[in-house]
Amino acid sequence: MALDSNALTTVAKLRRYMRTRFPTTDFLTVYHDGTGVSSATVEVTPTAVVLTTNVGTDTLTFASNTTVAAMVTAINALGNWVAVAVADGSQASEDLEVVASSNALLSTNTRTLDGVDTLALEDAINAASNEIEAFCSRTFAATDYRQAISGSGTEKIQLVQYPVNSITYVALGRLPVMKVEYASSSALWATVRVSSTAVVLTVDGTEASIALSTNTLTQLKTLIDAESGWSATIENSDFNSYLAADLLQTPGQYAKNDDVLLHVPDFESYPVMYDYNSEEGILTKVGLGVFEDPVLRIRPEHTPGVTPTLINTWPAGRHNVVVKYNAGYSTIPSDVERVANELASNMYRSGKRDTSLSSESVGGASYSAASSSVFGQSATEGPLTSSMQARLTKYMVVSRPDFVDV
Repeated sequence: MALDSNALTTVAKLRRYMRTRFPTTDFLTVYHDGTGVSSATVEVTPTAVVLTTNVGTDTLTFASNTTVAAMVTAINALGNWVAVAVADGSQASEDLEVVASSNALLSTNTRTLDGVDTLALEDAINAASNEIEAFCSRTFAATDYRQAISGSGTEKIQLVQYPVNSITYVALGRLPVMKVEYASSSALWATVRVSSTAVVLTVDGTEASIALSTNTLTQLKTLIDAESGWSATIENSDFNSYLAADLLQTPGQYAKNDDVLLHVPDFESYPVMYDYNSEEGILTKVGLGVFEDPVLRIRPEHTPGVTPTLINTWPAGRHNVVVKYNAGYSTIPSDVERVANELASNMYRSGKRDTSLSSESVGGASYSAASSSVFGQSATEGPLTSSMQARLTKYMVVSRPDFVDV
């Protein structure tokens, strides 16, 4: 387990909130079988496990043996020392608790080395973060987005995520730039789709994935043409140097003996002037707007004799405004972080309590089966207590536009 990208706190902050280096769990057991020695001790320092006999000392550092599994292997490799992993072997060895030198001669003096249960804390943080974001209907951490939003027909349009840190571009509509086809007669079916990272060509269930990352459309065409039976055509030579990474996501479409059109946002046909409210994530159309035919919605120079109309509103439509932007908090708000620590602490402790007990105390928190509460939380409240919900209310997104990630 590791912290997810949307984690709203850290293990170190959660441990500080819990006011202790605990919770701990058994990491491994160790003893010396007595062969050839008259004494044996084990010690854990801040940087290593130190194994000492009357014959000599072995220092196994956390830097060289980074996990519990690696440490156990290193101990057993010394010969006559016997170690067994108790915790998940992927736990970090540096999380072992410091222990003074103690007798470890023979199995009757087996020593159990404890460590901070980082994996369980990470699991609790991830669960708490997901719960909070689901309640608020938003992602808190600053994240890049590219979304197609349905135009409002008014001067304002609401972005999906906010606060807005930056906007890379706003484009009206989509521009077809490439056709892809599978022309072999040997296959039963073939499809092409565009994900956020690749063009995926599928023939009878077998996929070939071509990364978008550093390719231009010309380079992408070469790679597609190199796949047996596949061919690509760039719609206009002006598009040759367009970046493949600008291709919009497309669900799988049938491509056997049939063209599939791939699109990019239409950056050029409709220049857009706008202001935006960072905190509320609202784009406002400003300036002269867009010259376009009100019915055909194309540039007036393409329709001789048609009088253009100045439009200062976002054109109404379905997923017709493509916005690439960054939104969210570079630093998680302190009140959200505190709720995350509270909830993660509750989740960890409730997961560790003995459900056969009628009551239990852990530090300053308590559980009572009679009152149907866990660490001050009513069984009817769900993971988020009413107090937590009240503090999160101001971050809730109550409505959002019709959109798709592209």
